[in-house]
Amino acid sequence: MMLPQVMLALTVILGLASAGRGTVYYQDGAKGSCGQANTDDAIIAAISNSWMHFESPSPYCGRQIEVKNVGSDDQVGGAGKTLTVTVADTCPSCGPDDVDLSIGAWNSLTGNAEYGTFDAQW
Repeated sequence: MMLPQVMLALTVILGLASAGRGTVYYQDGAKGSCGQANTDDAIIAAISNSWMHFESPSPYCGRQIEVKNVGSDDQVGGAGKTLTVTVADTCPSCGPDDVDLSIGAWNSLTGNAEYGTFDAQW
């Protein structure tokens, strides 16, 4: 079994993809687990504890990942759009390969769709 930190490094370096759900969250001016407060329009994301290793701050803080919207059963638009986001927080309620997006990132990837979920590769 490959360790999550090795998987993330391979994803970034080799372009391998993790597949999960794309969701949306409010930053609400609070500091994320990476120690910085961001506005809701910042292009950031939170990833699961399986990647962040229950550390605060995690070694993944500040890393950039490319997220692709590959479609949705929730009628969320934007299929085919990609966006590079900065890891800025932990999503404790996310599945292992889900990516929780700031409102700014969500709007960019979905064409300002109503909140729901989409299939994400990153």
